[in-house]
Amino acid sequence: MTEKKHLIEQYNIPESKIKISRLGVNPQPDNNSDNLSKSANDEVHFLSVSYVKTVKRVNLIANVINEYAKRYPNKKVKWTHIGGGEQYNELVDFSKSLCFEVELTGMLDNELVYEFYKQNNIDVFVNLSLSEGIPVSIMEAISFGVPVVATDVGGTSEIVKDEVGALLHVDVDPDSFIAAVEKVLTFKHDKVINFFNEYYNAEHNYKAFVEEIEHF
Repeated sequence: MTEKKHLIEQYNIPESKIKISRLGVNPQPDNNSDNLSKSANDEVHFLSVSYVKTVKRVNLIANVINEYAKRYPNKKVKWTHIGGGEQYNELVDFSKSLCFEVELTGMLDNELVYEFYKQNNIDVFVNLSLSEGIPVSIMEAISFGVPVVATDVGGTSEIVKDEVGALLHVDVDPDSFIAAVEKVLTFKHDKVINFFNEYYNAEHNYKAFVEEIEHF
């Protein structure tokens, strides 16, 4: 939708001549309500996946989760970040000052990221970037039924609807982050997966795109 708006406003292309064909990622064959589970009520496991560089604001993720952990001292809070980059070593040092459990994996191949989802209970996916396109990492999260808290930048709002998560202003503050987390912790895996299947399932989307091209 962001690209569609740009074409209309910048190039005066009639809306009737524009067709949206969504991207997607492959569905997870084992994902159903019986195979997916959340953490226990007194545990919250956050996950983020990105390069560690300024625009991704990974330190901000650490800070707001730290505030969440302070707000709920009786909860076992864990944050896993998957990804490396130019500021990774700084993140490692910074993480030592946090009051909750931190797991920094560095870079992982995509298949290992998928294995991580399959082998762990993930409660909230977090993306607090300053800028985004259409984040594949968020598509992957919802394909596993994981709800999302993310900044409303770029095309993120095309994925993070009320059914699957909560959007935050780019100037994130701890209170708004904590409120968003409390909201999405009530979400059910199957609700998130249903949204994924309707809008970001690559098997459906790519087949529909090919059929549309063949029709023309």
